[in-house]
Amino acid sequence: MRRNGGRIGTSAVRSTGASGVLSIFEQQHAIKDNQWIPIGSQANPASSIAAIRSAGTTADGAYWFSTAKQPTAFQAYVRFNYIDGGDWALLLKVHNRGDMPSGSSFWTNTTLNNASDFNLISGYWSKYATWNGIAFNRLAMEMAGRVPPIMIFNTSRTFAEAMAATTSTVNNGGLRCDSTDPSFGAGGGHDYSSASAFPMKLGTNFSRPAGGVEGFIQGYGINVLANNASNSTTAEGSLSSVGIAGARIGAPLDDSQHNFNVTSNNGSDSGFGFGATAGNTARTTSCGYIEWQSGRIDDTLPGYVWVR
Repeated sequence: MRRNGGRIGTSAVRSTGASGVLSIFEQQHAIKDNQWIPIGSQANPASSIAAIRSAGTTADGAYWFSTAKQPTAFQAYVRFNYIDGGDWALLLKVHNRGDMPSGSSFWTNTTLNNASDFNLISGYWSKYATWNGIAFNRLAMEMAGRVPPIMIFNTSRTFAEAMAATTSTVNNGGLRCDSTDPSFGAGGGHDYSSASAFPMKLGTNFSRPAGGVEGFIQGYGINVLANNASNSTTAEGSLSSVGIAGARIGAPLDDSQHNFNVTSNNGSDSGFGFGATAGNTARTTSCGYIEWQSGRIDDTLPGYVWVR
């Protein structure tokens, strides 16, 4: 996917990293058989995305890394100068409602899926090694070409560590972000369909479904689920749902104007984001939003999660 003139589009991607101008330090550590070994290649994994940029490389593509979080070399897809002008690693891509529903075990384990598929439009979902290997403090949800406010965390973690830090997933559990870009303040009334109340990072706001009454964003972050529902964990068809309002990445939705990121109303029954879930009745999707009263799921596919 590429952004041109402020719009997000799609394209095939590179399968290997591109070489660039190496710094003196990198040159000293990238010589083998009298040949330069580009940083970010399998023979010379990078310790960070910043190291690849410092070497003079800013070509989008898959690069090799060896980090403090994951010393064994792994590949991650990097997009340079993206979204807010930063350099982002791809965490997850989904194309169908059943790829990563809220009840999928892939949310809570460290197992990867289709992790060498760096074609962003392949139609196959992927959970990348970024999940375990790259620490971040910014997370961006790309939902059918729209990007809601970027989540900003004061503490840098891998996504696996972030999930492990959510000691309670109900009754206001989860790991809330510390701020957002754009900021939408600490007060109540942040309706996801309102440009003034929920300012998007890219694209237009999402449309409320007819009959939907729960539009107010509650806690916003990772594994943020609201109520302790007793609903069935089996959603529509064969999809697995946690049967609780909220999202694995995103927010519960309610009709009450709770103060943003202080608490979530335990009466919330709707959800917004990745692994979105409704608690009344239990429904779910890989990426989108669900308002229980309208009985409708709005998929926003394809969906991509980026971190930096």
